[in-house]
Amino acid sequence: MGMLAVSSAAILFRFTTAPPFVVAVYRLGIAGLLMLVVTRSKMVELRKLDRYEALLIFISGFFLAVHFSTWFYSLKYTTIAASTVIVTSSPIVVLICSWALLKERPSILGLSGTMVSFLGITIIHRSWRWPVHR
Repeated sequence: MGMLAVSSAAILFRFTTAPPFVVAVYRLGIAGLLMLVVTRSKMVELRKLDRYEALLIFISGFFLAVHFSTWFYSLKYTTIAASTVIVTSSPIVVLICSWALLKERPSILGLSGTMVSFLGITIIHRSWRWPVHR
């Protein structure tokens, strides 16, 4: 069910006339309500969070909202394939940042995956049609 919801989000967004920010708010709001139902049995643990942990959760949620808003905005300007490749290219950024900032040495498998991802982004970038008109 989760895979279906995630993989169909960009396609379903194309059918809506609502602004991207509104769609992002609804998506996160519905997900939040579902999480409340699922985590009801864990409420005791959630109440034990200190202010710092609660702040980190709030900041994470804020950046998730920014992520969805900017992703939905990108769907107005490019193809679904190009937008999805760009939004899922975070492993490339993580590999580069962990190497540059944390001095972690990437594995051969990590480098191989990054190269394949970068090749895919390059191929899709070459096929972009700006702007996408509906």
